[in-house]
Amino acid sequence: MKATECLNSEHDVFLTQLDRIELANKQPARYKPEAVQGMVELLRVAVDRHAHVEEGGIYKALEPHLGRDQGPLAVMDQEHEEIRKTVQEIALWSPDSPRTVLQKSVAHFIEVLRSHIGKEIEVLFPLAERILTGKELEHLAASCAHERRPDACAGPIKTVGKPCGC
Repeated sequence: MKATECLNSEHDVFLTQLDRIELANKQPARYKPEAVQGMVELLRVAVDRHAHVEEGGIYKALEPHLGRDQGPLAVMDQEHEEIRKTVQEIALWSPDSPRTVLQKSVAHFIEVLRSHIGKEIEVLFPLAERILTGKELEHLAASCAHERRPDACAGPIKTVGKPCGC
């Protein structure tokens, strides 16, 4: 398996979860705000691990070819930060604030993550397939597989929006 295949299989799961979060976010009478926050938090944990693998693996391997200060990798890094920032806003929402504030943050999270995944699927990963060798992509897949192991990140994740530090 290549890293692009491993990461794209996770994208499929994330897109399915985003559909469910979107449905819950649009039905405030049916879903409590804390339930929506919980759904986002569950996805955040997986997305953080995924981003950790991307940033330290495929992005790092592409950096000598594409640079990281501008171009596709700069955009990907920027979007990872935007996702982390938005997830933190969602986590910090309290019932003292209007529910519409939460709904707006959740909608933004969904929009940014979907767009980001689309760019990776349509642009970055095909570019990686052309630039990196099959052997390099297979080697990078090992870190993706490692992150999927239940024991890959021992201990609690203490900071919202930060990778687990594996």
